[in-house]
Amino acid sequence: MIAESFENIVIPITDFKKHIGKYLKELTNAKILLNHNKPSAVIVPYEQFKAMESIVEKQLDLELIKVMEQRLNDPNTKYVDSDEFFESLGV
Repeated sequence: MIAESFENIVIPITDFKKHIGKYLKELTNAKILLNHNKPSAVIVPYEQFKAMESIVEKQLDLELIKVMEQRLNDPNTKYVDSDEFFESLGV
């Protein structure tokens, strides 16, 4: 996607609404939807979304492993609620 020209990456939202079927049928890379010339959303092919989701899950697993290792090495580590933990990750 980086090699694509700006014109091939962005779609005005009004044009997207008018031709949604065409855009979805031809969607091979992520596209940025512009609303009043400002980025408002990104659409990606489903396979690309699933790949991104998998990467995020793996990253969360790595973060959990780091926390577990820290606790194993320090018995005085305080308990962290799961909500607090995920909030610290920005999730």
